[in-house]
Amino acid sequence: MTRDYDKINSEKFVDFLKHIENCYPKAPKIHLFVDQGPYHTSKETKEYIKNSRIVLHYLPAYSPNLNPIERLWKIMHEYVSNNKFYLKGKDFTEAVKYFFEKTVHEIKDVIQSRLTDNFEQLNTQFSF
Repeated sequence: MTRDYDKINSEKFVDFLKHIENCYPKAPKIHLFVDQGPYHTSKETKEYIKNSRIVLHYLPAYSPNLNPIERLWKIMHEYVSNNKFYLKGKDFTEAVKYFFEKTVHEIKDVIQSRLTDNFEQLNTQFSF
């Protein structure tokens, strides 16, 4: 069963966590990696996970390169929204759905090559 949310907030995120727990009834712990969005760090979310099987692992702030979903969004925008205009929001929504239902399967080699754990290492040596 999928969940469609009009908007994401703490209440909806907790509902999602409950849904995840129901999907994996035998799992003693369920580990989720999340960014530091307000609904991931809210009082309501923290209160819920105290007595839940969910363990949230927070990615560092301002590090979209560590968050695979951010890299996937970038690819999606390249195919769906960069240099394109949609007259209606519904048309944009349909294009995004089409991308995730069809296009991702056609470009899986592109996605696999760009959603890797091969991170660029920056030279952190300083000279004074």
